[in-house]
Amino acid sequence: MRQRFWYLAQLFIRPDIQARGVGQALMSRTLEQAARNDADNRALITAGYNMASTGLYIRNGLYPREPLYRLVAPGVVLAGALVAESSTETMPLGASPGDYAWLDMVEEAVIGFQRKTQHRFMQSTLGLRALRIDASGRPTGYAYVSAEGHIGPLLAAPEADEVTVVLAAIRAGLIGEPKQVSLIVPGRAERILAALSSLGFRIEESMLLMAARSFGDWTRYLPNSPGVM
Repeated sequence: MRQRFWYLAQLFIRPDIQARGVGQALMSRTLEQAARNDADNRALITAGYNMASTGLYIRNGLYPREPLYRLVAPGVVLAGALVAESSTETMPLGASPGDYAWLDMVEEAVIGFQRKTQHRFMQSTLGLRALRIDASGRPTGYAYVSAEGHIGPLLAAPEADEVTVVLAAIRAGLIGEPKQVSLIVPGRAERILAALSSLGFRIEESMLLMAARSFGDWTRYLPNSPGVM
């Protein structure tokens, strides 16, 4: 739960016992928890090819809202293609006293809820850097970057240029010289998809955001993974 937003991070059923009602039993139990917490929305991310899971979620009132694509590019290709940008700067998220008030404000505006506990958890995770991205001296977004080169979650503030924020995060991700850089990009984020395609990113996996009702501005928010929106 994030405020009144309920998110199903992981649900797995052993293949040899699927289609026996186990998935529905687990969904019913976890949806009871959503009801107890007065959730006003429920959501999850599932694999795009998993028709059985998609059907289960639809039967429980969660509908397809947004296609998501995991994009990957070799680090050496990106290092040669990205030009330095003097107007953007990255720094540790939380280094400034006003960072968390700013986080609450931009998350409410872009995804509709705050994620204080998730930020604390992710900032304590080894091998994960939490970055604030500034442009012309003003905060314009944040990104988490793993040692392996995976970027997300990433958020571009409402007034920011989302492509500039994403490219700044990629530059930060290349500092550790990872073999590849990866991101999960919503289908609605056309400007980001176009920019990444021109840099050599290719689709590795298709996913699907499902929710009881539509939410968020998916042109400027990139989730981390199905387990961590």
